[in-house]
Amino acid sequence: RLPAGGTLPSNWVGVAATSTVVSTVKATNGSLGYVSPDAVNINSNAEVSRVNGNLPTQANVSTALGSVAPPANAADRADPSKWVPVFTNPSAGYSIVGYTNFVFGQCYKDASVSTDVRAFINKHYGGTTTNAAVAAPGFIPLTPAWNSAI
Repeated sequence: RLPAGGTLPSNWVGVAATSTVVSTVKATNGSLGYVSPDAVNINSNAEVSRVNGNLPTQANVSTALGSVAPPANAADRADPSKWVPVFTNPSAGYSIVGYTNFVFGQCYKDASVSTDVRAFINKHYGGTTTNAAVAAPGFIPLTPAWNSAI
């Protein structure tokens, strides 16, 4: 999103919807854009980029996501940057990958707030229903190691 009053760089094309991103990229020679996996055919060389010969299939994305282990000790778990790994051209899989994050800005002085946040996280990461909802639009659920760490 642009800041209020901001302008696009002269070589950018602004669009309002995912479908418009896809059609604009297809119509603009040399362009690239980002859309969610459900907006394109991930097996099509005409619609997505191969990186190191790989298309962004579920298997290739899962392989890349599994190439970095979650924080394993108390010091690393306390470091927020360790929860957002950088995938620098993994040796296998599709290399344009990353995790998204929940950021909760809340005062945890009240124990019930902390309990409610933990309950939400446990419900969100604790079942197959969430994985099905994540996978439905083509996203990849957390690897078992990351899910367990969270």
